[in-house]
Amino acid sequence: MKTARPLLLACAFALVAAMAATSPLAAHPDEGPSAGAVRSCEATWFPADIRSPAAAPSFSPYGVSRLDGCAPYWFFAGRFSAAARVLFPKWSVPERAFNVVLFAALLSFCLSRSRRDPWMLLPVCISPQVWYLFSYCTSDALDVALSAAALGFAARPESLRGVRRICAAGLVFGLAALGKPTILAAFLVCGVLFARALRRPPFPGFRRSLLAAAAVALA
Repeated sequence: MKTARPLLLACAFALVAAMAATSPLAAHPDEGPSAGAVRSCEATWFPADIRSPAAAPSFSPYGVSRLDGCAPYWFFAGRFSAAARVLFPKWSVPERAFNVVLFAALLSFCLSRSRRDPWMLLPVCISPQVWYLFSYCTSDALDVALSAAALGFAARPESLRGVRRICAAGLVFGLAALGKPTILAAFLVCGVLFARALRRPPFPGFRRSLLAAAAVALA
């Protein structure tokens, strides 16, 4: 069973990478405006101005720009897209580079956490539809990845020892809060997990872990 998990996730990554590398831009719904938003963020390190002509490709047929909001996805995707455009000049859709790398990081995170909490594989194994989100340019991929990371931190608050770990968890929760409102469902689950973990007997360093949970909430 332990050997089957890495093999399954490796197959999932191979499928995602293959689809990202070979499928045309028009094969995925609503990817056009998303790819346009990523391209407009490649040349700037600051939030894009949707009034700029450079942001025109980010508008959907309904007149709404993908850049209209605080979602951090476009900044990260723009950085990876710019790098992929140089490293893989023949790739027709380098705007997908961030999602492919993000999927690899998510698989690694879930696999490492599943050794103690097997249910941590659910975010990536509950449906192949989750894999599909990482094969094209969509901000939903980052929301899924941040949700899984938040659940991992919430399930083991006793691991939040040290400034770096608390800051990392706070960064995950903070970035997740900037995503789509549907991410709030994951926050409710995180609250339940925090409450259950703090009641587990014996709980080492109860006061320290409670302070860590409060620090994460503030971050």
